[in-house]
Amino acid sequence: MLKKTWRLYKDAFSGISKEVWLLALVSLINRSGTMVVPFLTIYLKSKMGFSYLEIGTIMSVFGVGSLIGTYSGGKLTDKIGFYPVLFWSLFLGGLSFILLGFLTSFLSWCIAITILGMVGEAFRPAIYTGLASYSEGSYQTRGTSLIRLAVNLGISVGPAIGGFIAYNIGFAGLFWADGLTCIAAALFMRIYIPYKRNIKTNSSESSKVILGISAYKDFYFLVFIGFLIFTSLGFMQFFLLIPMYYKEHFMFNESQIGLILALNGMLIVLFEMPLVHRLENKIPKLMLIALGSGLLGLSFLILIPGYTVWYVAVFSLTILTLGEIFNMPFANSFAMNQASEGRRGQYMALYAMAYSIAHIIAPGMGSFFIQNYGYSSLWTINGLLCMISMVGFYFMQKNPRLKQI
Repeated sequence: MLKKTWRLYKDAFSGISKEVWLLALVSLINRSGTMVVPFLTIYLKSKMGFSYLEIGTIMSVFGVGSLIGTYSGGKLTDKIGFYPVLFWSLFLGGLSFILLGFLTSFLSWCIAITILGMVGEAFRPAIYTGLASYSEGSYQTRGTSLIRLAVNLGISVGPAIGGFIAYNIGFAGLFWADGLTCIAAALFMRIYIPYKRNIKTNSSESSKVILGISAYKDFYFLVFIGFLIFTSLGFMQFFLLIPMYYKEHFMFNESQIGLILALNGMLIVLFEMPLVHRLENKIPKLMLIALGSGLLGLSFLILIPGYTVWYVAVFSLTILTLGEIFNMPFANSFAMNQASEGRRGQYMALYAMAYSIAHIIAPGMGSFFIQNYGYSSLWTINGLLCMISMVGFYFMQKNPRLKQI
C-alpha cells in the first residue's frame, strides 16, 4: 500500500522541468509570508475600528488595484517578458506590505492597498506565462498544480505563524514578515533563476501566432470567464470574510483561526497533485471545473443553519478545499490551453482578472449582506452563485458549438 502510494506521488511529480520547480520554490518563499491578508479584516475591525462598510470598501479597492495589476501585468509580460514582471512584482509588493503597518487613516489605507493590489497581482499572469514557457503541453496541468502546491504549502505555514504572531505579539509584526518574505522571494529568483525571455515560436510560426484570436474576442473563453467570476465571488469570501466570521461567530482567537486556515493548505499539499495526476486527460477539464464549483457552493450552504460547534467550520472548510482542488488547477490549465503562444500573457491576464473582478465585488457585497441581513444570507448567495457556475461549466462541455461563435 505504501509503495503504491509512493509511486503515485512519484509519477505525479515526474516530467516537470527544473525551471518550474524553481518557480514553485519562489512561490513557496513568497506565500510562506501570507500573514496579512487572512487577518486583514480582523485587524481593520478590531484594531483600526473601521465599520463593515469601510472594511468592504478597502477590500474592494484592493480588488480594483489587482484588476489593474493583472491587466497591466499581462500586457507587460507579453511585451518585456515574464521575468522582470515577476521580480518587480515581488520586490515592490514586499515594500507595500511593510508600508501598510504604518497607516492610520481610511483614505491612506484605500490608496496604499490599491497600489499593493497593482504591483502584487502582476505576479499572476507572469508566473503562469513562465510556467507555460517551461512546460510541454502534457505537463502544464501538473506544473500548475506544483505551483499551487508550493503556494498552499506556504499558505498552510503563513497563517499558522501569522495567527501566533497576531495573538501573542501583535499585528505589527505581520506586515514586516509578509513584506520581507516577498522581497526574499524576489532575491532568490534573481540569484537562482537565470534571466530568460518568453519562449517564442520560430519565424515561420510567428506570423500564425500574431494572427491568433484576441482573448477579448474569444466568445467561448469569455463565457468561461463569466462563470469563473461567479465561482470566484463565492471563493473570495473565504479569504476576505471567513476569518472575521470565525472570530465573531465561533469565537476563535487569531491563533486558532490560523490553524484552521492552515488545514486548507495542508489538504491541498497532500491530495491535489495525486488527484490531478489521476484525472488529467481522463475526464474533460470543464466537468472537473464544474464539480469543483458545486463543492465550493456546498461548503457555503453547510454554514447557513448557523451552527456554532467547531467541527462545522472544519467540515465546511474541507468541502471548500476539495472544490478548490477540482476547480482551480484545471481552470488554469483550460485557460492556458485556449491561448496561442503570442497571446498567452493576454489570456492569463484575463483569467487572473476574473478573480480581481470578484475581489472588487465580493467585499462590498459581503459587507452589505452581513450588516443588513446577517451571515446566513451571504452564505446562501455564495452557494447559489457557485451552483449557477457549476451548471454553466457543464453546459459549456455539453455544447462545444459555442466554440464556433
